[in-house]
Amino acid sequence: MKFIRFLLVLSFVSTPTLALQDPFVDDDWTYDEITPDTDEISYQNPKSYGELAPHLWGRVNSVALNVGGQRFSWTGISSSRGVVSLWGEGALEWSDDDSLNQMDQKLRRLVDENPQVFQIQAKELYLSKKRSAYAGPFKTITYQRRLNLKLEQPVAVERAFVTFRFKWNRLIQITNHSYGKIGQLSAPQIEADDALQVALEDLNFKNGQDQITSKATLEIQPFFGVNKQLTFRSVYQLSVRKKNPAGLWRYSVRSDDGSIARVMSGLHTTTVAGEVLPRLPQDTKIQIPLPFVHISDGKGKEQANERGEFQMDPETAIAELSGSFVKTLRSERETPRKRATSEGVFFDAQNFLDESMAYFHITHLNQFAQRFIKSDFLRKPIVVNTKVKSQSIKSCNAWFDGGDKTLNFLESDKDCHNTSHIADILYHEWGHALDDALGGIQDGAFSEAVGDMVSALMTGDSKLAPGMFRKDPSKPIRDMNVVKIYPRDQTRDPHSEGLIVGGAWYESLVALQDKLGPEEGRLKMADLFYRHLVSTDSYLDSYQGLLVIDDDDGDLSNGTPHLCLLNPIFAKRGLADYDDRCR
Repeated sequence: MKFIRFLLVLSFVSTPTLALQDPFVDDDWTYDEITPDTDEISYQNPKSYGELAPHLWGRVNSVALNVGGQRFSWTGISSSRGVVSLWGEGALEWSDDDSLNQMDQKLRRLVDENPQVFQIQAKELYLSKKRSAYAGPFKTITYQRRLNLKLEQPVAVERAFVTFRFKWNRLIQITNHSYGKIGQLSAPQIEADDALQVALEDLNFKNGQDQITSKATLEIQPFFGVNKQLTFRSVYQLSVRKKNPAGLWRYSVRSDDGSIARVMSGLHTTTVAGEVLPRLPQDTKIQIPLPFVHISDGKGKEQANERGEFQMDPETAIAELSGSFVKTLRSERETPRKRATSEGVFFDAQNFLDESMAYFHITHLNQFAQRFIKSDFLRKPIVVNTKVKSQSIKSCNAWFDGGDKTLNFLESDKDCHNTSHIADILYHEWGHALDDALGGIQDGAFSEAVGDMVSALMTGDSKLAPGMFRKDPSKPIRDMNVVKIYPRDQTRDPHSEGLIVGGAWYESLVALQDKLGPEEGRLKMADLFYRHLVSTDSYLDSYQGLLVIDDDDGDLSNGTPHLCLLNPIFAKRGLADYDDRCR
């Protein structure tokens, strides 16, 4: 289940900061000294003690991988709970004759042949078809871990995934975030309906007004217990949408005693043209064709081409700001429409700026992303709500709603411009939606960085939305041109923490542009960035995902074309070990 992702404000409690003296210590499950919550966790007091963010790094060493009786020496990052990442020369072939089911059986044998590496059993792995993908020479298979609690169906472990990455039909990398050995857990003592009732009572649920958006589903949830050890509990996960004040809330209700374990907020011949801002409110407006817009005349329908051109008689034609990739709604109600004239259809800024901005910029962004990845998400229109009014969400904000899969942009006030008047913000929120579509938002900091980098690749600027604030037009929301270090700069604010990896991506962009030229460098970074998102869900795994995309011979043990450009950038931020070959 996905949640509302905000540009500026997050109302849920984020993960505790992990405190490590060295990024390559053995004990990779440590965290700051914290005091358990003494107050009751509730909608009014949404606290969560010990929420877990897996720490990727342990010791980098040689790992023996057994494949059908053969031993391969790979490089791995080992922890007390197994090897969390390993890579090397292609060790398992995926022949053209192998079906997905056949490869699934091979990978399961691989897991069972290497118990010390994975510290899980293959029977606990369930193939996630949504998170498995084919893209050119790349194939990715991802499993979610599930355990048997003596129930009819195995129970999923929250955020526990194992990913196998192939290139040119050879397995060259594995990431293992399955948490290793998990002790015995008792069967649930309450039913799903009981857990649902706990949440509804806590929210003061009103029939006919509020909405239950998901069933109560049992999951195993990792967390840090009061004994400072990684612990597991079974909880019911469910989501409820509140109308007043508006919000989407995800509850974790313990299955043993019915107490609330966690509450989190989860919250673009005749022509058709529009008047838009190139990027920021202070820019001069320009007139530009609006591609793929829907046209109708009461008898039939047509769609404008990529240049905004259509053939229907302008005397009867009506255009709406809805097309192949974007459907705009004003105040969450209706899609703006305008009748054509002999000169075409023109959506002027005075009446349609919000919707024209959203339609044009998100369509433009979608077309750019399609140069690098394929996804059903890129082939369907996303709903964009403009001029949104909210009692609970303050101005100067925008968000992706993971419940109804919409982008939402607030109206202006004395402090801020309409957020849909700023291309950077439109790009950022679309980045959340893309992250959600590629397997779900698993890491809030990673998703914030994705949004920031999507914007930076379009604007060429490390600064997000300078011009947002009326009193200081030069002040941005964030600047990616920083060096933040993991784990030192972890924080409960995912926007700030996301700059750890966001800064690495942006510096990599600049370095590639210096090496290849401004546009070639931008396209190369976009290629690495977008394609690595297909198999990467955590910023701690981003460097590994980038290397697989950058690789040119299916063997990560001999480096990649841009290894020595990427490695020092990620290493100085604590996201990789310095590679001796690049010194």
